[in-house]
Amino acid sequence: MLERALVLIERGVGSLDELALQLGVSPELARELLLQLVRLGYLRPARAMQCASGCQGCPMAGSCHSLPFMWALTEKGQRAAQASL
Repeated sequence: MLERALVLIERGVGSLDELALQLGVSPELARELLLQLVRLGYLRPARAMQCASGCQGCPMAGSCHSLPFMWALTEKGQRAAQASL
């Protein structure tokens, strides 16, 4: 389930409720999965994405700052998500 969560995050799942729905779990369990991914070094919490290119061309343009929080895959998380595809 952790691998599936990484793939969904990489694909742009932007809310805890959406992640929970896609995984078929409660929001509470989805939150615990996120915390476990952070502890394992696959994910880092990010308040507002600090993109070098700004919002231009970003699929989250205009919505990322309205979310309560976002996740950013670490390098380790990106490798794991790609390997899970």
